[in-house]
Amino acid sequence: MTHIPAWIDEYHKGSRFGLNGDVLIKQKSQYQEIIVIENEYYGRALMLDGCWMTSLKDEKYYHECLVHPALSSIDEKSNVLIIGGGDGGTARECVKYSQISKIDLVEIDKEVIKICKKFLKEIGGEAWNDKRLEIHVDDGVKWVKKQEIIFTTLFL
Repeated sequence: MTHIPAWIDEYHKGSRFGLNGDVLIKQKSQYQEIIVIENEYYGRALMLDGCWMTSLKDEKYYHECLVHPALSSIDEKSNVLIIGGGDGGTARECVKYSQISKIDLVEIDKEVIKICKKFLKEIGGEAWNDKRLEIHVDDGVKWVKKQEIIFTTLFL
């Protein structure tokens, strides 16, 4: 796709938040519209169905604060479940813990994972290659109902 400069806005209950930048990709998947832009201040940013999800500049404030309080007291052989998380940031923070033996990431939209690996690769980093991480492209609720494993920590 040609990089197209544009303002992309999120509208919610009488307010809006917009970013100006080059549209790197705008794609409609089976589940949602996916947009990645390059913004001068925030770097690359991800929007799903009209809602800003993350950006390279500020994603760490979300992912680190989500993961570290929950995992600070885990035991050996802990199993982690991430439902959503297609940008890879939650998985990136989880793989920092040697006590975790298995991480299951369930994302309904394979296109989110594919696009984030290409355009926002810094967010997932090397977590995508960690042998403890297993990716399941599925509906999170349906996937969990089929499982017999006990998860010590769950991120939604």
